[in-house]
Amino acid sequence: AYAQVPPTKFAWDANTEPDLKGYRIYTCPVAIGQLGCNMTTGARLLEVLAPATETLIPVGQEGFAFVTAFDTTGNESGESNTIPFDRKPPAKGMNFRSVP
Repeated sequence: AYAQVPPTKFAWDANTEPDLKGYRIYTCPVAIGQLGCNMTTGARLLEVLAPATETLIPVGQEGFAFVTAFDTTGNESGESNTIPFDRKPPAKGMNFRSVP
């Protein structure tokens, strides 16, 4: 039997500037993230969102992530705090039980 992988949702406070266009979600693999996940250590762009303030992370990924905001002229904010996530499915196992 396979166990279900619970959803991982990222959420953040909305940017209140009137020229906000959206948000960019960046992720780093565990090996890089433990050293510091940021744009200079090889973070990769996961998703670009319109002004939504949450997103789900695809199954099969683990690492660290942060979000930035960007405006209508392309300016990008500084990076948010970095958080860890784990969306790896649990290992397949047998259903072991005692029977009378």
